[in-house]
Amino acid sequence: MIRPLSKKRHRFKINDMQHEWLRKHGDKIVTTQTKNKWRAMLLLNLRHGFDIIGTFTDEKGEPKFILQKRL
Repeated sequence: MIRPLSKKRHRFKINDMQHEWLRKHGDKIVTTQTKNKWRAMLLLNLRHGFDIIGTFTDEKGEPKFILQKRL
């Protein structure tokens, strides 16, 4: 069983690896989306340098945030 703190550290490491790969391949910005009901993911992204650049309502009528981070 993976403890919650270990899961968080693992997610951060994967996220950092993905961003490093994007940098090496010339990307300057990463964009993602999350639903309002997934607040933990929203907060995680905000804590790691993402900015909210927009919102929209998806096909199910649920609000979503568009987040972006400069690499």
